[in-house]
Amino acid sequence: FTGVTLLVVPTQGTTDASGTTISYAPPVTASGSVSIQYTLNNTFGSSAPLKDVLVKYGFTPDAVAETARSMLEGKEDKR
Repeated sequence: FTGVTLLVVPTQGTTDASGTTISYAPPVTASGSVSIQYTLNNTFGSSAPLKDVLVKYGFTPDAVAETARSMLEGKEDKR
């Protein structure tokens, strides 16, 4: 295949297709999941729409703060 065409993209964040690569950047402080639907392309045409790709992402400021606090206090992160 030589490329992809995005059919359904998330309403939040940024989705981009370049060649055969799809990139997704979620909002900085968001968490959850999104679906992306696409077709594959070549010189003969496009495929049927492929199943949605589910992307999970998250931002957990409490976990980051707790890890930083543990490191400053010399404690080991038990997670």
